[in-house]
Amino acid sequence: MESSLNNVVSHLASATDELKKGIEEVGNAKDKLKEMGDLVTRLNSKVEEMEKRAIGQRVAFSASLRNGEDIHIGPFGSDTPLVFQHIFVNISEAYDPKTGVFTAPNHGVYAFRIFCTAFGDNAPLTLGLFKNDEHMVSAHAHQRKDIYKSSNGMTLELQKGDKVTVKLYAKAWVYDNRAHHTTFSGHLLFLL
Repeated sequence: MESSLNNVVSHLASATDELKKGIEEVGNAKDKLKEMGDLVTRLNSKVEEMEKRAIGQRVAFSASLRNGEDIHIGPFGSDTPLVFQHIFVNISEAYDPKTGVFTAPNHGVYAFRIFCTAFGDNAPLTLGLFKNDEHMVSAHAHQRKDIYKSSNGMTLELQKGDKVTVKLYAKAWVYDNRAHHTTFSGHLLFLL
């Protein structure tokens, strides 16, 4: 009987050791699950951040002066901001068709283009691209008769809130019609 009792005690001791190992493994698994849960939380946070940045990278616009009507603008006695009212695309609505001002929604690098047309009447065609009222580049042509065109563009680093506009220079003029000869376009290349 004593040997049977010793066998039971030995068996119980062995079972107790196995149970302790099992409890330890469950504890380790709980720790691993907690670590994995924390990792999933951090990854979800990063995904949300990347989604917000991706949405912020969707900035593009393109507009012409008018929709359908023949229009000559200028010449004026001073530089005059142009308002490009016919919108082709305005993703993020950073371009305001009421004021003609593009306002950078994010700090980043942006590309801009201006295309312009006029008819010869011994007046120059000169538009300027301005960042926060500072002249950046011009598009210029001068011809005594017939149609003439010019274009220019550039890449700019803009801070959030910086303004980009196009101005018609004093004593110059520009033309547009349903063919959309005179346009202002821009888009975000990448965020900084």
